Amino acid sequence: MGYWLGVVETLSIQEAAELLGVTASAVLQRVSSGSLPGRRVDRDWRLLRPASKRLVTPRD
Repeated sequence: MGYWLGVVETLSIQEAAELLGVTASAVLQRVSSGSLPGRRVDRDWRLLRPASKRLVTPRD
């Protein structure tokens, strides 16, 4: 699961992929292009959970 960075929860590429219902490579591609906000921390990408959740559309 994500960990806390200050007071904002962050997600790994894999965690964001699971949340968004897409592959990890799709998330990595969007982060690399800048269409999904994220930051590199050492060798890993971290995404803000609130920013990722806004991209999820409700399913009926």
